[in-house]
Amino acid sequence: MLNKIKEYIRDINNIIDDGRENNKYCEEMNNYNKYTEKIRENYMERLKFIKKEMPLLKEKYMEALFGRSAEGTGYKGERPAEIKKKIKDYEKLLRPECAKVLIGSLEATKEFMKYLFYQEDLTFDFTNFEGRPALKAEWGQAYCNEVSCIKRVKLLLRDFTDNDSKVLFLGDDDLTSLVLKSLSNFELHVIDIDEELLQFIEKKNPAIHTKKIDLNREIPEDLTGYFDAVCLHPYLNLDGIKMFLKGAVDCLKKNKNSRIYMTSWPVALSDTEYITLQKTILESGLIFREIITNFDCYDLSDWYNDMDNTLNISVIGEIMGEPLVKKLSDLPAITPAMFILSPAL
Repeated sequence: MLNKIKEYIRDINNIIDDGRENNKYCEEMNNYNKYTEKIRENYMERLKFIKKEMPLLKEKYMEALFGRSAEGTGYKGERPAEIKKKIKDYEKLLRPECAKVLIGSLEATKEFMKYLFYQEDLTFDFTNFEGRPALKAEWGQAYCNEVSCIKRVKLLLRDFTDNDSKVLFLGDDDLTSLVLKSLSNFELHVIDIDEELLQFIEKKNPAIHTKKIDLNREIPEDLTGYFDAVCLHPYLNLDGIKMFLKGAVDCLKKNKNSRIYMTSWPVALSDTEYITLQKTILESGLIFREIITNFDCYDLSDWYNDMDNTLNISVIGEIMGEPLVKKLSDLPAITPAMFILSPAL
């Protein structure tokens, strides 16, 4: 099946590139988007024409059917059967299911292209992170590992190929913005409550726009509805997630191609809280595009000193006398899922 998909995508790219076979991912995606946009426009124009043409065509059919021909040829030389077939073809094109199949097929092909063509290995010199500010437990800060950082950037570069894309990080103690800026020409913004962190990012790459903002307050007007993509890695608790999510929704463009990239660790929520989170996402006018489980990896060793020995798990283990419960206090990492959301339009 994989070979069949690859062959299909090769054929698609030969069509949109006129046989040039340009295999650079971002250029292929941009070419595909432009080509399919023309198809959509032509399709809509075709539908407008058909709606105007149908009454005239039916009138023409009646004239041909009862027309003035001795041997079955009808009005202006066209047979009634030929006109009737044209009417049936037009009626098929006007059915809502037809548009759904066409648009769905275009989107499905785009998904194939994302899957097959974005196989590029990305590299970044993580020594640039040296001297980063210390973690601040009061703001729930933690560092994801380097692999997670690269994976996040690959998602953004998979979904956004236009250099004019505008990306916002709602908090960036992971410093993913530095990695993304080194690998793209996107307009990047970071907002955070940690002024020391913002100064570090600005010093490392002055091209990244930084702003100190408390998400408990209103998002500044100049940032609302401005961004194609918003990345957030909020607190683990429900209230914290909802606070960050609201900020992301406020800043996101209301466009079906806009995306929110949010990591969350569902095991930190009860089933009732997880249901509430999903309802909050839907009631915010968002839909789930992807949920990638075990996407991130956070080393917990830096957390233990500030978390009262992992919320007293070891104490519970001592009381219960259970070796396994004692061992839970040494949990090496957490692996949150990546939720990719977009406006439902």
